[in-house]
Amino acid sequence: MNSKALFVLFLVVAIFVATEARHLHCGKSLARFIYKVCKTPCQKEESFDFATYACTNFITSEYVRQQCCPNTF
Repeated sequence: MNSKALFVLFLVVAIFVATEARHLHCGKSLARFIYKVCKTPCQKEESFDFATYACTNFITSEYVRQQCCPNTF
């Protein structure tokens, strides 16, 4: 594999990883992220404090789907 092709492959992998990177989301950032993923506010009705968890732990869009809108997709 020549160096240009290897570089392009590296960029593709880096961009993919960056788009699925985990982020800390708090307050408005969390509300926007949930709406972006679910298109609705979080539907979680359990005593689990999702907002505190998301603000102190790295979460992915898949985790938000599982926690907030599992029946949507």
